Amino acid sequence: MLAIKKAVLFIGLAVILAATAFVIAPKPADWSKGASIYKTLFGHTIDVNSASFSPDGRFIVTGSWDNTARIWSVPDGGLINTLTGHSSWVECIAFSSDGRHLATASDKTARIWSVHDGALITTLRGHSGNVWSIAYSPDGKYLATGSADGACIIWDPTA
Repeated sequence: MLAIKKAVLFIGLAVILAATAFVIAPKPADWSKGASIYKTLFGHTIDVNSASFSPDGRFIVTGSWDNTARIWSVPDGGLINTLTGHSSWVECIAFSSDGRHLATASDKTARIWSVHDGALITTLRGHSGNVWSIAYSPDGKYLATGSADGACIIWDPTA
């Protein structure tokens, strides 16, 4: 009987905690009231044409016509790494769902980088036109690239 009472108490506590989680969760931003500048990040030598936050919000990466992507710290605005290697401007960027990897797209390639140290992990080649879009699947299992060649390639970065 004591075991049943403990189980009921545990289940009741779990329900209360689950319900409380919805109450204490932060409210989404109310953009209808406008916004103010939080940080301005300088470092690219020409236009910045893409930006993406890491899933945990600690980093932001920017892609530029200077053929680089840059990883920045959101809290202090400091530059963490400059990613080089594309032969053309970095058109788009995406973080993996776990935040450990970053994909950039440019020229006819996509590149996967380590967020931790900025190291190039691999270069994906398969398009015959410039790569204009890139996205990880929500579970991080696949990466999709869209290109001026009219194709969308779905890659398996774990293969």
